[in-house]
Amino acid sequence: MQAKRLQVQWRQWVVGTHRKYASRWHALQPQLGLHQRLRAHETTRVQFDVFHMSLTAFLSWTYDVMTLRASPADAPASHALFGQLIFLTLLASLLHLEIIGEDYDPLVVIARLALNLGLLYAVLWLFGFAERFQQTVIASCAVSIAITLIALPIRQALLGNEGSMDLGVQFLQLGLLGLFIWTFVIDAHILRHALQIGFWLAFALAFSLVVIHESIAGWLLG
Repeated sequence: MQAKRLQVQWRQWVVGTHRKYASRWHALQPQLGLHQRLRAHETTRVQFDVFHMSLTAFLSWTYDVMTLRASPADAPASHALFGQLIFLTLLASLLHLEIIGEDYDPLVVIARLALNLGLLYAVLWLFGFAERFQQTVIASCAVSIAITLIALPIRQALLGNEGSMDLGVQFLQLGLLGLFIWTFVIDAHILRHALQIGFWLAFALAFSLVVIHESIAGWLLG
């Protein structure tokens, strides 16, 4: 019954969003000088599709997720994007490990990512929202890639200076710590929307997932 209600709500949101943006588009046509040309080529006019977005719009949405202003539900339901972001997450992780000079096994990195995705699916399934897995992963991977790229120059600057008392080094360490904490906040924000729970419960769940992930990975992968 709950799944049926969510499905109806989702369809209503899709229709409402389509009408809103379609009305804005039609209002802008005369100002852009496109009205006559679009009428002449009505059969080839591109329709607005709420399930796809441009690269600029996707980057803007990622930024909004990172600033807690957007949710996984706003992500396009795309199998291609789902696969691409998982691949890019793996690539970003390998690049990060390579640049900071840590020893790693690519298979272990892949296994850790698979474990992370498996734990996320298990949580969504337990809460009855397994159908939200794809969009939740899209949000999580987009944020993970962005955070990794932001942290990379900081980690690189700190190489060999971890114990330094230099003010600049301490400032970078503080920034890295803040980024680490904010990652938990973003994860909690994503889980809060995906599972429809309170923020602090989602925060505790996000922290627990990291602990469980590291415990299982340490036990199975060493």
